[in-house]
Amino acid sequence: MLYIVASIVSNTPKMLRNSLIVIGIFIIFLLMKKFSSITGSICLIRGVIGVPCPSCGMSRAITEVINGDIIKAFKFHPLFWLPFVVMFFLILKRKYFKFILIIAITLLMTVYILRMSFLFPNVEPMKYNEKAIFNQL
Repeated sequence: MLYIVASIVSNTPKMLRNSLIVIGIFIIFLLMKKFSSITGSICLIRGVIGVPCPSCGMSRAITEVINGDIIKAFKFHPLFWLPFVVMFFLILKRKYFKFILIIAITLLMTVYILRMSFLFPNVEPMKYNEKAIFNQL
């Protein structure tokens, strides 16, 4: 009996921590859902300022890849493959972390500038968010 009580007491901080993590994730989900209903976007940059962020369209592109539509994925974001490649190289070659990160950020910003130059504000996902908080002020 004493062993069971000692086991419960020793595991309480871990159980409490895990419970708080689950509650925290649920609260973040609710806040994002409310933010999305107000601004029309779950992206903080697009929801507050109205301008798409460098990774805008990445989630929709990955969803399209899962659905089997590679062409549509490239239209949403041409670098949808980048997070997977970066993670792969970081797992294999951890000593090149800074180099891989610099290349990935450079690629992301270059594509962002090109997309903003040619697609903004008329083509989805690079459209201006009319429901943005700054636009409502």
